[in-house]
Amino acid sequence: MHEIAHPLEIFSIPHFAFLAVLWPLAAIAARAVAKRSGFSKKVIWAVAILAALCEADRLLFFMAPVHDAYGAAIGFRLPPNHLPFNICLFQIFLIFSLALSDAPERRRRSLAFMYPMMVAGGAIGMLIPAAAMPFHGLSDFATYRYMFLHAMLIFFGFYLYWSKPFRWTIRDFGASMACATAMMYIAIWLNAFFGWDQTVNHLFVALGVPGTGLPVLTMDHGWGLFALQMAGACAVLFALCYIAEIRRDLPCAARSILLRLKRGRTLG
Repeated sequence: MHEIAHPLEIFSIPHFAFLAVLWPLAAIAARAVAKRSGFSKKVIWAVAILAALCEADRLLFFMAPVHDAYGAAIGFRLPPNHLPFNICLFQIFLIFSLALSDAPERRRRSLAFMYPMMVAGGAIGMLIPAAAMPFHGLSDFATYRYMFLHAMLIFFGFYLYWSKPFRWTIRDFGASMACATAMMYIAIWLNAFFGWDQTVNHLFVALGVPGTGLPVLTMDHGWGLFALQMAGACAVLFALCYIAEIRRDLPCAARSILLRLKRGRTLG
């Protein structure tokens, strides 16, 4: 791996400068595009193509030469820890599935999941970029590609929220949490399957933590607590994304549950 002339250290002033500009810019741009274009396939296709180009550049960036027993170069390979089993690439597949759909506005559950995953996941990807940032520097194009891709995911998540042709409900929050839970189990399986390489951390669920010196999401107290912390963080972030819907629908849902319980007791 080549040396970096100006490394971008996590939580440094340049790092926070990126976040201070890109986070609000992504939200502002999403709001403007949603108001101007509505739920448009042209926007979906534009994001899908740009995201695919970013991911292709990432894979080419990490390609490493392969040598035979005599030291001669015989080809290139992608290191196992950079195989395309990560959350961002999974989101790109979902974006393409929307673009190719005849009626993307009807894919309510997919949209309900993509919105918080892109907004929260993109923000976390820029805040705690795990093992990616040591390979990037301020003089390296990969840094700007990485930040652009995650800012675009935040943009698209907000765009889905503001341009949707229907009203979100608390059930959409529940559906998105169910999808996130299923995704966590898939990620654990993938990490176990590729676990012969200890650097592998597909979907960023196991075999490593987001960063060092963090108050949460560390392995200091074992895998069980780490999994609970990750599930709790996911629930909180998803709830923040759906806070308006939860505040609006929760009282009605609670009354409905209490009414059913009373009816059950009466019949009993």
